[in-house]
Amino acid sequence: MSQLCIKTRLLYFFFLTSLVSSMSLYANTIKVGIDHWPPYSIINKDTLNYQVSGIDINLIKVLGDHLDSELILIKCPFKRCLRMIESGDLDMLSSLQKTPEREVYMHFLAPNYYSSNKVFYMLRRLNRSIETYKDLYKLSIGVTLGHHNEAKFDGDAQLDKHHVSETHQLYKMLLNERLDTFIGVETSVDYFLHERNLKQQIEKASFGFEGTKGYLAISKKSWLIKEESKLTSKLKDMINNGDVNTMTFEFINGTNRIRYNLE
Repeated sequence: MSQLCIKTRLLYFFFLTSLVSSMSLYANTIKVGIDHWPPYSIINKDTLNYQVSGIDINLIKVLGDHLDSELILIKCPFKRCLRMIESGDLDMLSSLQKTPEREVYMHFLAPNYYSSNKVFYMLRRLNRSIETYKDLYKLSIGVTLGHHNEAKFDGDAQLDKHHVSETHQLYKMLLNERLDTFIGVETSVDYFLHERNLKQQIEKASFGFEGTKGYLAISKKSWLIKEESKLTSKLKDMINNGDVNTMTFEFINGTNRIRYNLE
């Protein structure tokens, strides 16, 4: 056999080895989209880079370890996160509501791991009240792009709704009186108001919508689809044995707030 033939075969062997290695690395990596959604995902910035913590992050870390996989946490506004998981650029998203539109390109892991109401928030000093749905028609309302609410509310073109790309913008707009109210997930907003000492300035309306359910979902273009049964089984175990409730309690009480680096 000629030296040229030997060299060619060796190069081909190294190419295949490199390809298999890179495929193996990809298959053991879970790309997770992260938006600022306290207490479920909280993005912090220090002088050098972004870091993230939260209930969802702790939960997904356990699931990643269960598959012996590394997490890659990618910061993206919620609407862009949805586009990225649809295209397969992300493997997983958390704190999602299940809708028929999203089920076209995502598989939702059952059951949901939390439930919370959708509630309206207002400035205390303005003495406004929202007691019925009709009261919304006289108000300017902040809404986060990509978030699903009560179908009647989302489809009501007569309401004065102002859409923002990220939820944290709603607090600033309300405090600056650029909005009369905004709608948000009760658990998330209450946590934010407590952490920022804003409960004396912002109050909750008596009217709201019941039963928002939070799910984990994986892209139908992700390698995780083949691992769906393992993920579902582990998630069910964590819910049934109280691990998810413990994670939630520990995070909110400040005893488990590990920070991870963002891409």
